[in-house]
Amino acid sequence: MPARITHRDARRLGVSPTDGDYAADFASLLTRYAPDLVPFAREITFAPGRKWRFDLAWPRRGVAVEIDGGTHGPRGGRHARPEDYMKLNVAASLGWFVLRFQPIHFGVYRRRDGWEADLERFAQCAQLIRETLARPCPSAVE
Repeated sequence: MPARITHRDARRLGVSPTDGDYAADFASLLTRYAPDLVPFAREITFAPGRKWRFDLAWPRRGVAVEIDGGTHGPRGGRHARPEDYMKLNVAASLGWFVLRFQPIHFGVYRRRDGWEADLERFAQCAQLIRETLARPCPSAVE
């Protein structure tokens, strides 16, 4: 099983370790390594009458990011429940474009190929967000 970022490694990368809050890890990496994508909103609700929240969002562009954590849990982790699929379907019906990442996609885990590859993977995530934000907004999502 991959190891989590240690406090020492996080300091070396210039981010703060968040003890399992993968969305906070991703937000920290965005702030440090992709400042052109800042500001973004954290933990915003998007569906009237529901308590659903996006991990990160650019509300004026209708773009959100969901970080799927805990993929090794029972039944596939905490983002594999039927209500999670309904959340994404409702978001799409309201005009949101939702990008989903797992921690391994953005380098929260240390792997054999080292930190350079981790930051390269994070850069790919950031570029995908940039490209999505550059697309015409299909509808006003506010």
